[in-house]
Amino acid sequence: MSSKTVKTAINAFLQSSWTDTPIKEVENIYVDQPRDADWIAVQYPGAYQNVIAISNRCWREEGTFILSLVGVSGEGTDALDTIGEDIMNLFRGENINGVNIRGMSTPTYAFDESRQESDSGNAYRYLITVDYYYDLPST
Repeated sequence: MSSKTVKTAINAFLQSSWTDTPIKEVENIYVDQPRDADWIAVQYPGAYQNVIAISNRCWREEGTFILSLVGVSGEGTDALDTIGEDIMNLFRGENINGVNIRGMSTPTYAFDESRQESDSGNAYRYLITVDYYYDLPST
């Protein structure tokens, strides 16, 4: 999981910069997901920290977060294609309070068969993985 500093920076950036759709914070919180509107969620599956300069004890965290773009089923892909392009442009090349965006995947369709069956096909989802690094303050 990403450090609290990284999660706080990314979540604050999204809350202040993204107004196109609701943002759902999903980690360890039950979320009542809208079935009639597009929305995004952020997940922090993993990161690691390495020493990058032993002489001054400088550590770097490198990791990935995932943006899940969720759209209403049966309305085509145009809306999520646009949301995907817009959110990629929002993050591309950014330094967010020291969190440096290194790269990202293009939106990938994420078919979840169990969800499709249980939700009667009410939503479809794209995923964008975003790679970052964050240099921790020297100790």
